[in-house]
Amino acid sequence: MHCAASQKTQLFQQYERKQWLHLDQLTDVRFSGTRAGAEGSAHIASTLSELAACGRLNHITRLDLADNSFGAWYQDLANALKQCSKLQYLDFHDCCLGDDGIVMVCNALLESKASLTFLSLSGNDIGAENAEGSKIIANLIKSLNGTLIEFHASENEMKSPGIRRIARALQGPISSRKSF
Repeated sequence: MHCAASQKTQLFQQYERKQWLHLDQLTDVRFSGTRAGAEGSAHIASTLSELAACGRLNHITRLDLADNSFGAWYQDLANALKQCSKLQYLDFHDCCLGDDGIVMVCNALLESKASLTFLSLSGNDIGAENAEGSKIIANLIKSLNGTLIEFHASENEMKSPGIRRIARALQGPISSRKSF
């Protein structure tokens, strides 16, 4: 079924959150490019947070939320990610997270101890306000102990020190890295 952007937002909003609570074995969530706007993105983020609070995200291995406008809803995303210890694939490109959001998201990933193999943080204005985003990204990469195979951080505002910090982190243990 192919839906226009406003239809996608309306379809998502029609789901009662209670209907999602029966999802015990959910492993793959893909809400990329929904064109849901800020309101629809807020519904996605809050639903994920509620699912996490009920223990329904414990089996998630893939989470693709690219091209959504999460902005100030990064706390809900972070709450959800804390419960995703089996997460291997995370795509947050073009999600309007900014430095504060990236810090919250990366701290949540560190807490979850997920073994990511794919991470995309492109297009989130990382480095536009301060260097905290690149610092926490470097810490996250170091914590992955070589499991990371593919990493994307293009279209951000990082300065040379932040880029160097991340590059050094990528020089750590290497599994079979293919793309950076």
